[in-house]
Amino acid sequence: MLVNNGLKVTKAWFIETGTAPDMVSRNFTTHVTPEAVHQFAERTRGGELITEDNLAGVAGTIIQPDANFERQVSIANGWNNPRYRFLLRVANPEAPNGAIYYYSGYTDTPNWSIVSNDFAPDMRMYFNNAIQVNVAMRHTPTGPVPYVTVHECSHMIHPATLGAMSPSDFNTTFNPNNGFGVQNQPSTLRPSDLMTTISSVEKNSMAGASNDLFLDMRTGVDLCKSSRRNALPSYYLHKTTDAFIYGANQVAGQIGNNNPAAPYDIAAGKAAERSAFADRFFSLLAVDYGYHQNGFITWQDFNRSHPEVQMDGVTYVFTRGEAQKHDVYISDRGNFDSMVGDRRPQTLLITQIMQSIPGVLLEALISFARIRVTNMTVDNSVMVSIVDPMSFADLPEGYLITQIPHLEQRLKHIIFNDIAFSNYVPFDLSLTVDIFGESFALLGYNGQPQVPYSIPTYCDSMLSPIVTTNGNVLGTMANDVRYLVGQTVGFGSY
Repeated sequence: MLVNNGLKVTKAWFIETGTAPDMVSRNFTTHVTPEAVHQFAERTRGGELITEDNLAGVAGTIIQPDANFERQVSIANGWNNPRYRFLLRVANPEAPNGAIYYYSGYTDTPNWSIVSNDFAPDMRMYFNNAIQVNVAMRHTPTGPVPYVTVHECSHMIHPATLGAMSPSDFNTTFNPNNGFGVQNQPSTLRPSDLMTTISSVEKNSMAGASNDLFLDMRTGVDLCKSSRRNALPSYYLHKTTDAFIYGANQVAGQIGNNNPAAPYDIAAGKAAERSAFADRFFSLLAVDYGYHQNGFITWQDFNRSHPEVQMDGVTYVFTRGEAQKHDVYISDRGNFDSMVGDRRPQTLLITQIMQSIPGVLLEALISFARIRVTNMTVDNSVMVSIVDPMSFADLPEGYLITQIPHLEQRLKHIIFNDIAFSNYVPFDLSLTVDIFGESFALLGYNGQPQVPYSIPTYCDSMLSPIVTTNGNVLGTMANDVRYLVGQTVGFGSY
C-alpha cells in the first residue's frame, strides 16, 4: 500500500457538461524538405542557437498535425451524452507553502443523486491533466508577496482514455514470420520516444544476424505523462533537436565509446517526461486502485483513497442548470459539425490552435479566457487580444491583468507565427477557451462564412497529437529529425 505523504483533496468541483460533436485525432507528422533544412540551419546558426523562441515561425512548417485525421475518437457512453468534468485541488493542509496540485478530467455519466446527495458508486473518473503549482512568499520592501509558478503541466495518457473505437487499436502486434519483429506498435510521439526508437534500431543493427533482436517497448502506449508544451511545434522541435545534439556531444567526449545507440540513450534521458508513477498523488490511484490497469477509478474507490471528499465544504456539484447560471458555456452537438471526414483548411487551423493554446494558458496560470485573433489588419500582421482571464489558482488580486500584454505577444509569436498560412490567408477568429470545460471557436477564413466549432477540452488528452495508432509514424518522425540535425550539425552518425 502506497502513502500519499499527507496530500488531501482540499477542493473538488464537478460540473455537468453538454454534448459534443463527433471528434477525431490528428497526430503529429514531420515535413523535412530541403527548404526546411535551410531555414532550420539559418535560424539556429548551424545548431548553436536552438531555443523555442528561435524556432517559432520555422517549426510549424516541419511539425504539423496530419491533415488527414488518423482515427475517429470515441468517449465512454458517447459524445451525445452529458457527463461531469471535474477539477481537484490537492495539497498538504499542514504545509502553509509549497506545492499545490491540480488534477482535471471527466466522468462516464452524470450520475448525481439529489436523494443520496452523492454520485453513483460505479461512476468512472478519467484523468486528463496533472498540474503542479509552487507557492512561496517573496519578501519585498512593501511586505511579503505570494510567488506562484507552474512547475508541471502534463497530459495524462492511458490507452483506455484515448478514445479507441476498437479495444485492439492500442495493442502491439507481432509478425511471426519476421523473427521477433514488431508488426505494428501504437506509440506515443514524445521527444524522448523519438530517441528511444532510434536507439532500438541501432541496437538491433548491432545484433546483426544473430536474431537476438532488441525489442523496445518504451514507446508503446501505457500510462504516462506528456508535457502539454509538446503540442507546440516550436517547443517540440527545440526539445527534440537539442536532445539529439546533447547526446552526440556527450558521446563525442567519451574516449572509446563505440556504441552507436549511446547518443540516443543519453538524448532520451535529457528529453524524459515526468513519470505518472512518481506523482505523489496519482501513484496511489494508479497502483492501489487499478488506474494503471483500467484507465479509470470508480467514485467508490476514489472515496476510499480520499474520504475527505465527503466532508462539508470540499466537493461542489453543479448540474447543467446550475452550471449555466454561473456563466459556464454548455455545448450542444446539434449546433456544430462533426469533425469526422472534415478536411477543410479552417478545421486544420482550429486543430493546430486548440492543440497549442491550452498549454500556454495553463503555464500562465489561466484556465479560462476569451481570445480574438486576426490578420485582417492594416499591414496583415497578426493581432491577438485577451479579455476576461480567469485562473484556477489562488493569485494576488490584479495579478492576471499585469500578465496579459506579455501573454498576447507570446501567443502571437510561438503559436500564430508557426501557422504557415496565417499571414497569407485572411482570417478572423474568436475563441472562448475553458481548459477544464468546453471551448468554442468562431472562424471566418479567406472570406468564407464563419464556421462554429466546439471542442471538449476537458478530455483533450484523447485528441493529443502525441499519440498514434500507426506504427510507422514514430520511426518516420525520428528519422526525419535525425536527418534534420545531421544536415545542420554534421555529426557522423547522423
